[in-house]
Amino acid sequence: MGASVPRPQCVVTNSTCIDTGTSAMMCSPSPCSTGRQASFPPDGLWAEIVNSPLPLSAQDKVFTLSHNLQLFARLQGNIDMTPAQLNAQPLSNPDMYDAYAERMQMRGEFVHALAQSRRIVKELNAHELNLSQEQLEALKTYLNRRLLEAAPYYTQMANLNLLAGDQKAWTRTCNLTSLSMSLEALGVGPDSFTGNGVRLQRIADTLEIWRYKNYDKKDRGVGAYCVSDVTTMRLPDLLQFVAVYAVCDIQVDDLRGDAYLKKIQQARDEAARKVITYEMLTKIAGLFGVKCSKVLSIHSYGESEIGFEKNIAQLDKKMAELSKNMPATMSDGFNQGDRNLSDYYKAKGEELDQKSKLADLKQQYSQPGKMDEAIKTYHDQILKRIAPELDRGNQVFLHKPGVKSGHYMKLHNLQPTPIDGIGVFIDDPWSPGKRAQLTWRDAHKQGYFDSYMILSR
Repeated sequence: MGASVPRPQCVVTNSTCIDTGTSAMMCSPSPCSTGRQASFPPDGLWAEIVNSPLPLSAQDKVFTLSHNLQLFARLQGNIDMTPAQLNAQPLSNPDMYDAYAERMQMRGEFVHALAQSRRIVKELNAHELNLSQEQLEALKTYLNRRLLEAAPYYTQMANLNLLAGDQKAWTRTCNLTSLSMSLEALGVGPDSFTGNGVRLQRIADTLEIWRYKNYDKKDRGVGAYCVSDVTTMRLPDLLQFVAVYAVCDIQVDDLRGDAYLKKIQQARDEAARKVITYEMLTKIAGLFGVKCSKVLSIHSYGESEIGFEKNIAQLDKKMAELSKNMPATMSDGFNQGDRNLSDYYKAKGEELDQKSKLADLKQQYSQPGKMDEAIKTYHDQILKRIAPELDRGNQVFLHKPGVKSGHYMKLHNLQPTPIDGIGVFIDDPWSPGKRAQLTWRDAHKQGYFDSYMILSR
């Protein structure tokens, strides 16, 4: 029996880790030369490792990770709970902001522990744990999936209004809210910002004063908290200021007074336009040391159907506007009304074309077995292309289309169930909210994954 090793300190509680009953972990013998049983499933393999003697190089890693996993299970529901119990529905009363703002106690420490845990999983090696490479990969997959369950949730209902313009923040900030959840699931919080903190703080201070003067005081987040330290903010709120930071150049530091305020207001307007793009979201993630893949997509029936329906709705709206200024009779002569009439019939022709294509699509997929075949292909592509990213500890930021507007979300998990089984789990910042469950058929019908990005650290 080797010498006793001090218990590691817990990142979250800053106290000595509790005894899990695995006294063998306090020893430092060499790995067993016979290797571990190949028949263990990953959860059983992890349990055996936790309760086995390990070399000194692995003891602290395994003990800390085991403790963090237990801690996540106990605390996770309290980290992102709101007084409204995450009932992410549109607000009718702006005074309800506080009902949707998540409890932030210990959230920063919780995210730090997630970062620590993901780092430990990456560092685990087969020799230290006396595993085959195949066993190690299975174990890492199991642990990364366990860490998915710890990922905190945010609702867009509580977001401050900085970039929404004449709209309410909760109507158009699903992108930054979903990005925030993706970052925190990687263990990245406000204090992971890698840019110029002084510049960001000055931008935040300036825009908070500007918001208070120009926005309704009851609007989302106005006066709700002080931004004197951006590292303490809710991440979806902070990312709005980071978006402004991302379009500012270094010369802004030299400006003062009205010149500085004008430049920051212009940057705010530019950020508001660009923040809906993947390019801007990638830039924001990069300022926290996170890499984003190129924009990817998986085709579905829903993507095509909703695309045609959206085009038809836009053409209907265009024709309604044009019809307001049509000539009363054809004898009125060629004027703006005639041009409107020409544009109207052009739009009408385009609408008929879109309706014909939509009808053809529905007819094609009404053939026996056609829809199920398409869903099975969709199911298989997602499990082949996206599930391995979750196994590696990466995060998936995804989009689904809409007739009026699309919607961004964070993928929580995937399960290889049959096509009518629940297999897609979403953290939706709007509704239905945290850990929303979808069958593969429903996901296909609604066009989930019409675009997505992989985030890694």
